[in-house]
Amino acid sequence: MWQHVTLKKYYELHTITKMVKDPVELNIRLLACYRGVDHKEVEKLTIKQLTEALKEIAFLKELPDPNPLHFQFRCNGEVYKAVITTDEKIGGQFIDFNTIGKDEKPEDNIYHMHELLGVYCLKREWTMKPPFIKYEYKGWEKTAEIFHDYLTMDIAYPFYVFFCKVIVNLQQPMLDYSLIKAKKEMKKVKKLLKSV
Repeated sequence: MWQHVTLKKYYELHTITKMVKDPVELNIRLLACYRGVDHKEVEKLTIKQLTEALKEIAFLKELPDPNPLHFQFRCNGEVYKAVITTDEKIGGQFIDFNTIGKDEKPEDNIYHMHELLGVYCLKREWTMKPPFIKYEYKGWEKTAEIFHDYLTMDIAYPFYVFFCKVIVNLQQPMLDYSLIKAKKEMKKVKKLLKSV
């Protein structure tokens, strides 16, 4: 099930589905990857054993349900909080999110899921002052590394879908806002130049 598939493992499985076209070989390689064994080991199974074993990976035919968002979740023993609303986000997060994988083909952006989530999922830190807990953005790299190796698809995929949809919908309004701000600044500059 998806709760047992880390992002690292998912990337391996996804690559296999892109590379292998023969359906029998594809199933053998997917099963071997899922089990963490060499494909030669799976090839030794009888047809009956293989048919039975393939039930283990039947869930791979559909990605996880993108609807259940866990606003707080555990990963590798740490608690993370997803920054969902725009009033919680800082400009650096938006910039980082937009630059990650920007030169990639759209179909390859999935390989950046751990990085994209690293931008908007913040690790809980304890402090000596009330409220004793803080979530602070300190860059995405360390979080992305942890997510790559330990975050499972049942948690990661709904956030990936959510954040990608939100960003796509926010890009035009943010560009419009930037244009309005730029026009206002230009007017100020023109007034200043006229007064000189």
